[in-house]
This record gives sequence, C-alpha cells and structure tokens, in this order.
Amino acid sequence: LISFVDKYKYLGNILDNLTDEAAEKIYKMMIIPLLTYTGTASLSFTSTQLNKLKSIENRARQIISSNAPLPKIYSLIKREACIFVGKCLDSSTCENFNNYFDLFKHNIRTRNNGYQLKLPKIKLVIGKKAFRFLGAKIYNELPLEIRKTSDFEEFSNLTKQHFN
Repeated sequence: LISFVDKYKYLGNILDNLTDEAAEKIYKMMIIPLLTYTGTASLSFTSTQLNKLKSIENRARQIISSNAPLPKIYSLIKREACIFVGKCLDSSTCENFNNYFDLFKHNIRTRNNGYQLKLPKIKLVIGKKAFRFLGAKIYNELPLEIRKTSDFEEFSNLTKQHFN
C-alpha cells in the first residue's frame, strides 16, 4: 500500500511535466497493476473496498484529464477472472483447476445448453464470495457468442474486447 501511495503521489507531482499521453501510460503501467494484483480475490471486495477503487480511478481520471478512455479497474478484474475460467474449461491450468467448473448440460435444446456453468450450491453467504461461485457467475454473464467460442485464443480476445 505504501508503494501504491508513493506512486500515486508521484503521478500527481510530475504531471506538470508530462503530456496527457505520457500520464496515461504511467497510470496504465504503474497504477493499474497495483490495483489489480490481487486478481480474482478482488471479485469478493466489499462495497466499501470497491468504492475506494472507484475513488482512486476517478482521481486518476481527473489528474490525467485525457480524452482517451481509461480502463475500469473492476472490469479488468472481471476480465481476468473470465479468462482464468476459460483456461480451466480448456484444461490450460494446473491439474487442480481442470475440473473446477462444470458445464450445465441437459437433454433439452436451448441456447445455453453446454455453454453455461453450474453455480455451486451455497449454504452460507461467505460461499458466494468464493471464486468457484463468482467466477462461474461472471462467466455466465458473458454474451453467448463469447461462451460458444471453442478456440481459447479467440475466447480470450473476445473477452478482452467485451470488458473494454
């Protein structure tokens, strides 16, 4: 956290000497990685923690004052979670995650048959903050065209476009 605060202040202090484009690059290369380093654990942030992220994001937009759209931090976190779920389904992860998610398949012909993940049955509220539940939920919210993609590289590219 100290490292983040120092870099955030640093961006504000040197802004007078930077173009908007350079400030935007510094934000994308130094600030965003610090805010998204927790990866999928960030999916279960409380509303207070999400408000802090949004506050930092809004302040950076004010400092940079660029017309270019800056990526939303929570969207980046959701994007990475969807890509990780895709890797799990593609068996591109370590062996423990290869069968982590189950596709919902049934005998009735529907649009989502075989392209939607089963949400695990949760008894406690804290279980809804687990990656197995949140990852499946966010993956199921992707458009059907993206979930139907069989090639992982194409899935990854479409997911990145969707969350930008």
